[in-house]
Order: sequence, then C-alpha cells, then structure tokens
Amino acid sequence: MNNDLYFIPILSRAAEQPEPEKAFREALSEIERLGLEEEYREGYAQFLAWMGEVSRHSAITHPLRVGIRIEPEGESARFLELREIPGTLSLPNVKPGKHRIVLQGGLLLWEGEFTPEQLLWAYAFEGQDLPAAAATPDSAPQPTSETIVLEGELILRTYPGPRAGRIEIEIRGPDTREDHG
Repeated sequence: MNNDLYFIPILSRAAEQPEPEKAFREALSEIERLGLEEEYREGYAQFLAWMGEVSRHSAITHPLRVGIRIEPEGESARFLELREIPGTLSLPNVKPGKHRIVLQGGLLLWEGEFTPEQLLWAYAFEGQDLPAAAATPDSAPQPTSETIVLEGELILRTYPGPRAGRIEIEIRGPDTREDHG
C-alpha cells in the first residue's frame, strides 16, 4: 500500500468532527506520530511540503513554522525555527562529533557524525589561511559536505570555521526539489 498521502483521510475525519479545532490538533499529532515510522516517512515529507504550500497561498495569519532540534552528543540541544518552506536555517558554533537532527514532533531527520574535516578550517583546508572577513562575492564560502536527506526534501551542508563550524539546513518545497531518488 502506498502511504504517500496517508494524512489526507486523517485530516478529512478531523474536518467532520463536532469540535474541529480539537480534532485537527489530534490529527496533527497522529500525522507526526505516524511520520516517525519508516513506511510513512515519504508521506510525512509530502505533508510538510503540502502544509508549506497551504501557508504560502492562504490568508492564514499564523504561518507554518517548522521546529528543528539539533542534538550534539554530550551537549544541550539547540532549537531552530523555520518560518516558511522552502527555507534555510543556519547554525553556527557546531563542533565535530555525533549529532542528531530531529523535527518538531520527534521525526529523526538525520543522525551521524560531523568530522573535523567538515567543520574545522585547519583540517578542511590544511595549510591555507582563513579568508578575510570582507571577502569578495567570488570567494563566498563553499560547503565541505552536502548530504541529501528525505529524497531531496532536506539538504544538510557543513562549513568550516577556526574553532567550530556552521551547518546549514535547507528544507525544500515541491517546486524546488530535484530528483534525488
């Protein structure tokens, strides 16, 4: 069975309830809970893209906000919020080590290790000086790595720094997604 649009019947049932506001809150919780399961991950990515489109093309006064938690092993989690999809989040002062990137609601987006070669200038560009702060546009920082997640719905990039690096998390909408499947 294809679960790409599993969220539609859940939302449809919620719309038919006598207390739709409460029913929609419960429906969103169910959609997020199911999105944690492997068989629903693509469908959950479709749901997020759909919600981004709804937010972008409606008169809703509270735009969709996507919360993301970065969990470095042995350190406190850091929280970021994306106010529209597509969009990009940037997190400075990231140190090498194991990390988890988790979507609001608990969906694990990525788990892995950032290496010194990805985040520390001395390892990424051994023997090269750091560029001047007022570098020209031609010398814009280049990522040391780019990881495609959720079949192109999310792109994770790393940039080195002197003592810690920066990660960039790009969440793409359906119109910007390239074929990564």
